[in-house]
Amino acid sequence: MDGIKEVLELAKIRLGITDNKEDTKLEILISELGHRIIHITNQNPVPKGLYYLWSAMAKDLYLLEYPNSEVADDFIDDGGSNISIGDTTVKEGSSSGNSGSAKNKVLANNLENVIKNCRADLIHYRKMKW
Repeated sequence: MDGIKEVLELAKIRLGITDNKEDTKLEILISELGHRIIHITNQNPVPKGLYYLWSAMAKDLYLLEYPNSEVADDFIDDGGSNISIGDTTVKEGSSSGNSGSAKNKVLANNLENVIKNCRADLIHYRKMKW
């Protein structure tokens, strides 16, 4: 998919990451978001005009998925127990167990919330299908 490296660099700047330790996690989130953007806009590849929005979405999703990471500490102001982005709040230990199914539900829920918060901006790039 085009644009992943550019969006990765933008997301790292937004998150204040200077090394490559989190690149794999971010690339997976960016790739998944990219597929969702393609699905919503009906444009492949993702338009360059959406790279900044894509990186903002990746930052938000990263903070929701990894609230206990060192990077998230800079964005959390309540001692690390809660993180809020838009209308979504994640509490430390809010997952019900460590089962793969529960983690997948949390990821899907976080992803849907990030997409929902940015949907109005994505719709501007939507092309009709025939």
